[in-house]
Amino acid sequence: METYRTTFTVKRLWIILAVSMAIMFSILLFFGQKIYQQAPPIPDRIETEQGKLLFSGDDILRGQNVWQALGGMQQGSIWGHGSYLAPDWSADWLHREAEALLDVLGERPSIIGISSPQSQRVVLETEMRQALRTNTYSNVNQSITVSKERSKAIQVVASHYKALFQG
Repeated sequence: METYRTTFTVKRLWIILAVSMAIMFSILLFFGQKIYQQAPPIPDRIETEQGKLLFSGDDILRGQNVWQALGGMQQGSIWGHGSYLAPDWSADWLHREAEALLDVLGERPSIIGISSPQSQRVVLETEMRQALRTNTYSNVNQSITVSKERSKAIQVVASHYKALFQG
């Protein structure tokens, strides 16, 4: 029993606690900085190829403030981080935008000329995937440029969310 008291003195236990906390907080700060650096950038503008403004960076930040004021992390998640009780809103947006983009792309006269409905669907899905996966973010002017078709799909999804959260 005496060796226990000499090995684990109160002073030594406080030193172990202090060193452990310093190491843990150093690791936490290191990974926190890495996460912050790898976060998706918030563009200053989201615009069409013709230069029409769809959203500004201020619109995005205002939306974040509304989201936080509503207690958004308890109502769903963004980029897969958050509540398990509600939808992942980023995945929901992407799904809705993909569906709306398929509808917009299907209205073009060039696609109507393809005889087989299955062939039409394959062509449309390929174009939709290409449009959604192409990174159009510009580091120079901090903007995202989208096609006319994609801007129509974005407007459809934005009107859905306006009705959902304002109505």
